[in-house]
Amino acid sequence: MILWPFSPIRLVYELDDTGPPIRRDSLRDPFAVEGNFKPVFLSRLVSNLKKQNNFKITIESRREGRDRAGSAAAQGTFWNPQNQEIRKLAEENAVTGNEVSKGGVPAFRITVNGRLEPSQRFVTVAHELAHIFCGHLGGCPSRNVQNEDESGWPDRQNFGKHEKEIEAEAAAFLIASRAGLIARSANYLAAYVRQADAKQINMDLIVRAAARIERLANIHHGSMDFRSKPK
Repeated sequence: MILWPFSPIRLVYELDDTGPPIRRDSLRDPFAVEGNFKPVFLSRLVSNLKKQNNFKITIESRREGRDRAGSAAAQGTFWNPQNQEIRKLAEENAVTGNEVSKGGVPAFRITVNGRLEPSQRFVTVAHELAHIFCGHLGGCPSRNVQNEDESGWPDRQNFGKHEKEIEAEAAAFLIASRAGLIARSANYLAAYVRQADAKQINMDLIVRAAARIERLANIHHGSMDFRSKPK
């Protein structure tokens, strides 16, 4: 720790900066993922997201602390366009800002903790994409209702925080299972389930979001192994 202007201290080293590498599963970490992951799923997902015309999603890797996996945010709106300095800073840091104004499509940015393993990054991206596709960050109009890849989703920004997390993690769990992975969704959702209104959860949107992500990742043969066998 060091002294920091306008703040008592700042951390110089984070737990993951030390060695040896710490196994997340041994600590019952909610971000831990089990199973044999095929990295091609993640590369396909990122590649196919860049080809979408109905929406724009940018994925960035960042150095984050151990207790952060990722985040998602809408892009392209500036609160004070008259202030040129603020606007310039926003445009330089919002990669998709100009694309939104020119193309008229909603744009989003996903950040992922670069310290995560590939399988953990994949599940994290799936979770954040589910937030977007379930409308938690705003809606997206449909261009072609006959084409699933050009269908949109409703604006549900005012949906409850706890319900949002349940929907996003439920979709991520489905995608992880399709990819032959077991996510620690129960651990992650423990705090949210106790405060959520289960009646507000939209299963249709969860399934549609999971199906969209599955198509983007070109997942066709998942194990759906829930580690349970019929007796």
